[in-house]
Amino acid sequence: MSYAPSLSPDERNSEVHLGEVAFFTQRLNVPLRSKSVAIAPIRNRRTGTTSYRVTGTLKPGQKQRKAIFQNREDAEAQQALWEQERIVGNAGLRPKITFLTQSQLREAEAAFTLLKNTTHNLMDAVQHLLAHPPYQAPDITFQKILEDFLSARKAHLSTKQFSNYRISGTNFGEFIGWKTLLKNISSTDVTNWLTKKEVGKKTWNTYRNDIFAIFQWAIAEPRKYLEKNPVTAVERFRKQALMAQNRRILTPEQCRELMAFLEANHPAWCCFFAVTLFAGVRPDRMSGEMRELSKCVERDGITTYYNNGFLHLSPEITKEGDARKTTVHPNLAAWLEKYQPTPANLCPEDDVEYRLIRKEFNIPHDGLRHTAISAFVVKYGEIGFAAQEFGNSETIIKKHYLTRMSKENAEAFYAIKPSL
Repeated sequence: MSYAPSLSPDERNSEVHLGEVAFFTQRLNVPLRSKSVAIAPIRNRRTGTTSYRVTGTLKPGQKQRKAIFQNREDAEAQQALWEQERIVGNAGLRPKITFLTQSQLREAEAAFTLLKNTTHNLMDAVQHLLAHPPYQAPDITFQKILEDFLSARKAHLSTKQFSNYRISGTNFGEFIGWKTLLKNISSTDVTNWLTKKEVGKKTWNTYRNDIFAIFQWAIAEPRKYLEKNPVTAVERFRKQALMAQNRRILTPEQCRELMAFLEANHPAWCCFFAVTLFAGVRPDRMSGEMRELSKCVERDGITTYYNNGFLHLSPEITKEGDARKTTVHPNLAAWLEKYQPTPANLCPEDDVEYRLIRKEFNIPHDGLRHTAISAFVVKYGEIGFAAQEFGNSETIIKKHYLTRMSKENAEAFYAIKPSL
């Protein structure tokens, strides 16, 4: 039996220090006399569903606590919370002579309890914590990270990719606030930004991946500005979910209306849309094939790239980096005769006007090129021929374009010509 020293009434309710030694008096309490918190599944015979009941007595003599949850994850979270409370609360203090304060002694006994069924002792745990301290993120703003990222990566990125990172990062910075600390940005913030932009699934993925790359650079050594990338938890649409959106094509009626609208209202754009729609040249105006074709024509002249009924796209023009020869059908030849393929006509500079045209006809991403490939496959019926013509693999051609358009629609598509 242990005895506490004789103390005055006031001293019995407080810590008494004799030199560096502290005496504590408290009624004897054996820790962890209560059972561990348990989870029990409960099956509803009428509905067939299963719920989960969590039960546990957190301190000896207390009333048992109960809670019911519809899924196991919530039940396990409650179990962990109550179990921690049970362990700490039952690590009672017995009369001891110690240098520790009452709260420190209580923490020590709880720590010993947690280590009870392991191969480690308390000293092992403390030494490991000192050797591997918890990560502390520095106070650095998103604006600073974006500036450093763009500066460090500029020499390693294409012009288009660098521009994408800069635009996406700037948009996100304006949304979240430039002075927001990097460590305070969560996956919810990124999701809210994407939701507010009201973009399609593919564009959602593109913006998400741009912001992911910026954060990924921030967590890499030697910077280590964050421990984890918050964008990892943001939804990314799978390829199957993008299929319908990515491969949408225009009907011959829509194509005819589009070209008639351009002739009447935006004739400067007739050449650009004719080449992308009827020859399937990739329409990216930032650094894609139409931009590169325009630059090469300005440097070498149009006859180098348009002769003998073909568009000759050199490796510096094509996305795949291989030269390819694309057929100029009679209707496209008529468009190029009326609207000359000059550098300015091949890639006009008015971005606002371009966006208005696309919005007017709800033109999907790469929808012009997809329409051209679908019509070509139906007209010629040769997958290998189409792969060479447009710079896709035969697998992609077969998977996405083989039955996209009827023969009647293909004939109507290639009959679209400019007004006289």
